[in-house]
Amino acid sequence: MATVALSGAILVIGIAQLVRAAVLGGGPIAWVVGLAFVVAGAGRLWLWWRERAG
Repeated sequence: MATVALSGAILVIGIAQLVRAAVLGGGPIAWVVGLAFVVAGAGRLWLWWRERAG
């Protein structure tokens, strides 16, 4: 369950970063960092789910 918790936290941090960048007018680095966190968190959750299902 630690994998799910950490991956979920990374995903939430990425979403928060994207929202913050949108609201405060963040530069391109803020968008890239937020997107990287979202991809990392969601990707790890997807891999965990795929591993458990198959």
